[in-house]
Amino acid sequence: PQVPKVEFPEVPKLEVPEIPKIEVPEVPKVDVPEVPKPAVPEVPKLTAPEVPKPTVPEMPKPILPEVPKLEVPQVPEVPKPTIPEVPKATVPEVPKPTFP
Repeated sequence: PQVPKVEFPEVPKLEVPEIPKIEVPEVPKVDVPEVPKPAVPEVPKLTAPEVPKPTVPEMPKPILPEVPKLEVPQVPEVPKPTIPEVPKATVPEVPKPTFP
């Protein structure tokens, strides 16, 4: 069977009103005055007076009397005593007792 054609009614176009542009006023630039740097007075360097080194008087070296060297008399060499050799004692062999 044939499908009948369905006719759609024409949809009217909607008119969109034009949105007016909002004008933004230009913000003027604010001039910031330059802050001058505070002038720092120069501090003079302190100079310390030079302290003179104390002079130590040189002490004279004490004069020591010369000590005479003591003469050690030479001791004559003592001869070593000779110990006579003691002969070893011979122990007689004891026969083992036999028990009856």
